[in-house]
Amino acid sequence: MTKFNYKNFSIMMVLFLFILIMISSFAAAEIEISNSTVGWY
Repeated sequence: MTKFNYKNFSIMMVLFLFILIMISSFAAAEIEISNSTVGWY
């Protein structure tokens, strides 16, 4: 039972980290797109 709980917890942590990385990379891409379109030179 403890192994099952630990496995579920690790899977949830991996999913959470993956979602966090996806959101951060998407936000960085959005910032780059907005900066390039505005074109502050």
